[in-house]
Amino acid sequence: MIAIDRSDVYWAIAYLDFAEAALDIALAYDWESNLQATLIDPARVKAAYPRVLNGIRNSIRLRASLLEERHDRHE
Repeated sequence: MIAIDRSDVYWAIAYLDFAEAALDIALAYDWESNLQATLIDPARVKAAYPRVLNGIRNSIRLRASLLEERHDRHE
């Protein structure tokens, strides 16, 4: 049996926040074949910033949650 605890949830949320930010930044550019990029959607870059901040906040929550754990049963 695998149990999911609060730390697992914070990890998943932080991971998704950082992944969304990375995708927003990557999709904000038109990538050429020689790896040159042209910014085509500045709003996407701007949208990535709060996602990174949320990822950091959730990483801090994850760390605090891990420090509070008293056991590693089922993990």
